[in-house]
Amino acid sequence: TVPSGDAKDIIFEDLFPLPIHQVETIDLTFGNDITLSPLDNAGLTPQSIYIHEPTNKLFIDWGDVSSATSATPKVISVDIDVAVDSEPFATGLTHSNFARFYSSNSALESAASVANTAIVVAAPELHIYKGISSTNNPEAVLSPIANPVIADAQKVDAFDWLYYDITIENEGGSIAYDVIVNDFTPSSYLENCQVNTVETANGSPVPSSGNLFTTGMVIDEISAAGAGDNSDEIVISTQCQVKETVEVLSEFINTAQTTWASTAGNPARFDPVSTNSEVKIASPKAEKTAIDISPGYAQNGKVHIGEVVTYEIDLTIPEGITRNLEISDVLPVGMAIEDILAIEIDGGITLST
Repeated sequence: TVPSGDAKDIIFEDLFPLPIHQVETIDLTFGNDITLSPLDNAGLTPQSIYIHEPTNKLFIDWGDVSSATSATPKVISVDIDVAVDSEPFATGLTHSNFARFYSSNSALESAASVANTAIVVAAPELHIYKGISSTNNPEAVLSPIANPVIADAQKVDAFDWLYYDITIENEGGSIAYDVIVNDFTPSSYLENCQVNTVETANGSPVPSSGNLFTTGMVIDEISAAGAGDNSDEIVISTQCQVKETVEVLSEFINTAQTTWASTAGNPARFDPVSTNSEVKIASPKAEKTAIDISPGYAQNGKVHIGEVVTYEIDLTIPEGITRNLEISDVLPVGMAIEDILAIEIDGGITLST
């Protein structure tokens, strides 16, 4: 505002916040991105408009203004349209835009004033979770049990089916576009993988394209956090089968990853975020039981000197491959092996040396 009188060398200096605004994107032709606002009553045209990229500043030089012939102060006001940058940035941050106004009078006395305004920026922010929701092996143990599903599995063996959930949540304040999800399946351990469903948290189908297990599944958009229809949370349900060549006591990790953009078709993408689920293959289990005492003088389970105790050792072998299997029976002092009565091998077990 220029009160009654003259003001010389009026310059507007506007410092735009990085990384959300890039001053070089502003069209410096007056009347395009920079226009007089409804508050303006001076009706001036700037003498020059220029930028300083290293400091991300815009300068508007108005020259000299005289309001000596009017009792109404002159108001110079502009609207500046500047794009929000498409490069990824964090959500929920407060950015301040500072403006400084310079002028001088006929006595060459300079004055400066500062004003600022703050905005809170919104950006998509995806989080990804992966876990095993179920398996067809009743002996398998899934832990921890949580929502979203993040369980690992233990006591799994060959031919088991593992049912995975990949959950993607948008915790940011704007929509995530062109979401790409990859499942990096360990081919040495898993096969016959397929996608069963792609749904929102409330079970509504979500359109998708591409291949989750190769080039990646593409989901056009995931809503901003707080969507009333739960479309800010997507669940991809898959299943894979453990290969018959898996070795007992082995472990493997299955990793899922996602990346996204802030606008549709934008080549500038957010850095990938990933998660994994771990599987541990079961180990052989041995049980030893006394099944007979002969001749059984005591008749109460106690053994007398000279009696013969018949033991049965049951060894459960998980499906898959068990290498270097060795069975040792360590007897207590005072007992000796008299005979090995039988070795029985169930069908389906193949021995090799």
